[in-house]
Amino acid sequence: MLEFEEAVEGRTLNRPEAPDSELLSIPQACLYLGMGKSWVYRRIHNQELPSVRLGRTIKIKRSDLEQYLEDHRYSPADSSQR
Repeated sequence: MLEFEEAVEGRTLNRPEAPDSELLSIPQACLYLGMGKSWVYRRIHNQELPSVRLGRTIKIKRSDLEQYLEDHRYSPADSSQR
């Protein structure tokens, strides 16, 4: 909406831009993970993936998402232990 007003009035506001938003929406988290919404919602519901509710929207901290990935990193068993 602000962009529209700026274009109509021929002015620009100096607004800081967030380079990489710390809070991700569910669709953004899905793209980041390459998974569907139901998978992400299930992880949130089971409290495997921390989230925060802001009004009617759910947000996930990027750092929490990266920590989840790190905690679930697959590391094959050492083949010398056979």
